[in-house]
Amino acid sequence: MEKHKVILIEDDENLGYLLKESLEIHEFNVRWFTNGLKAWESFESASYDLCLIDVILPGMDGLEIASHINKSHSKLPIIFISARSLKSDIIAGYASGCVDYIVKPFEIYELILKSKAILSNLNKEIQKPDRYYHRANLKLDTSLQLCFIGEENQKVNRIETEILKILLSAEGEVVTRNYILEKIWERNDMYTSKSLDTYLSKIRKLLLPSELSLKNIYGLGYVLEITDEN
Repeated sequence: MEKHKVILIEDDENLGYLLKESLEIHEFNVRWFTNGLKAWESFESASYDLCLIDVILPGMDGLEIASHINKSHSKLPIIFISARSLKSDIIAGYASGCVDYIVKPFEIYELILKSKAILSNLNKEIQKPDRYYHRANLKLDTSLQLCFIGEENQKVNRIETEILKILLSAEGEVVTRNYILEKIWERNDMYTSKSLDTYLSKIRKLLLPSELSLKNIYGLGYVLEITDEN
């Protein structure tokens, strides 16, 4: 079985060495960088299955790297590993599109388990046959991560795609907030909740030209309602 390819971007050489060795023991193929810019440049000639990124880095910081990844490799999962533990830092990490944010110091085995779980879930999603989701004049292509409204289309990132897929699959039924949080991040806490609010706000703006609107049903959850059937 081919090993999962991981890019590790960590400028602390002691921690970086320890993480690389531990991940490789657990059958990951790890490429380690201590400079953010050099790490990003490596994407021109290499492909990865998972990104483990520190936030504060020389050359290019982790949030900027995540922004570039989401634009050009939007299906690639990102885990931040950082000593920055303020609420604003963690929320910024999730808002940038990461699937998890782990605060230093942490148990290395916890990181390994989370990495395996994220890759396992990603593989399950890839194996699912459904690619297109429709409602009213909106069509979502989950493979290309494109949202079509009439003849126009707009690129959406991985998390926006997943949220739209959940809402469209409900076919006009209410989806609870907790269900979305558990499906996307596998947990419900203050940080993932704030991040969900950010993505829902983006989706509301995305839907403005469409015949759909995202409604918040107080105390229940969210539903996509048809606003114009003409």
